[in-house]
Amino acid sequence: MTTLYKLTDAYRQVLDSEDLDPEVMQDTLDSIKEPLKDKADGIAWVIEKLQADSKLLKDKAKSFNEEAKYRANKAAWLQSYLTDSLDAAGIKKLQTANHILSPRNYKMRTVIDDASKLPGMYKLMKTTVSPDKKAIYAAIKSGEAVSGAHLEPNRKTLIK
Repeated sequence: MTTLYKLTDAYRQVLDSEDLDPEVMQDTLDSIKEPLKDKADGIAWVIEKLQADSKLLKDKAKSFNEEAKYRANKAAWLQSYLTDSLDAAGIKKLQTANHILSPRNYKMRTVIDDASKLPGMYKLMKTTVSPDKKAIYAAIKSGEAVSGAHLEPNRKTLIK
């Protein structure tokens, strides 16, 4: 089976050949073009399939994350409900067929009601540094040298 690379190379060699009769050249190019079209079409199909799979997986990951968050929240609510119910009944320990339930006190949680009202000594300052790609692009495009960055061609084939 011939690869797209080999077909492209053969096509280029025929085009660069100066000693071929124009009719022979056209026939040779036509004979290479069909398998090249078939191979390119196959690759385009694989690209579309991979892109669709990627989108599907991203959507599923989002859905799984949402479901995991829902279940974690539901478990926390049920935990609170169970503890409140046992406390309201005055039960310190309850043994069921599958579990031993004992409400306990744990380390208190810190709850922030309004972060803007907190004194400065209780706030952490986080700084994130990231490159401004738009500004870098504009600077390089206008002829300015930006150390640590460069522009490179970004060619793709549009698949419709």
